[in-house]
Amino acid sequence: QCIRTTAAPHMEAYVVLMFFFPAAFRVWTFRCALIINFALLCAALVGLPFRTHVVGDVYSVVGLWTVSCGIGLLLSYLQERLEREQFLLHRRLDQQLIEMNNRKRNEQRAIEARDATGDFLARMSHEIRTPLNGISGLVDLLQHSQLSPEQLSLVANLRAASDHLMTIVNDVLDLAKITAGQLPP
Repeated sequence: QCIRTTAAPHMEAYVVLMFFFPAAFRVWTFRCALIINFALLCAALVGLPFRTHVVGDVYSVVGLWTVSCGIGLLLSYLQERLEREQFLLHRRLDQQLIEMNNRKRNEQRAIEARDATGDFLARMSHEIRTPLNGISGLVDLLQHSQLSPEQLSLVANLRAASDHLMTIVNDVLDLAKITAGQLPP
């Protein structure tokens, strides 16, 4: 069965290192390779005087063994270095991908805000223009009624202010149309 009945902290630590911390696991493996190669070299050096079959000079065998261990350690070191560079490259690429996604998201939000501003301006200018047209019509009716010269002067000033305000509202509406790209050429 696959169900454990007792705790195995040394195995759990090994599994955690292997699956969740691959960089730490590689460092652990590299250190183990160093220790194992060094232990094998020491064992070979200790066992040299007790060997029964002499193949060649003792120093050539030790030299060959040392070169073999050195090449193994060099290859382990190069592999670790390449994996570290690959990890850093993946990390930089992930960061750049996150930055690109953030830029796209912020650009989309800016476009939505610009469109919302244009829609707001267009709606508000229409909402302001409707009562302003009503006021202009009432001012016209008031101008054609029986008023004193002083009252006619005040109504003329009111008419000029109403026309000026209508021009401003129309300009705001045109700006909203230009922003939305709806103004005909």
